[in-house]
Amino acid sequence: MQFLSLGIERWKDTIIKVLKEVLNPKGIYERSDVPVRELEGLEQRKGFLTEPFDTTIISEENGVKYYVDIENGQKLDIS
Repeated sequence: MQFLSLGIERWKDTIIKVLKEVLNPKGIYERSDVPVRELEGLEQRKGFLTEPFDTTIISEENGVKYYVDIENGQKLDIS
């Protein structure tokens, strides 16, 4: 998840609650670690919003599989 503005930051707890109820994800990780947040008086944040989990996943885009490091944001082609 990424919350970049004060307006959406105010809804963060509600959004997380609904995501848990509707999608029942393995976990939720926040990557709000960008300088644009500081323009609205928000600090940069990065970390687990649920219980910790393995942040390296496999994602598929256009038939190509990638290892995705959610925590650090890197992709490696594994096809």
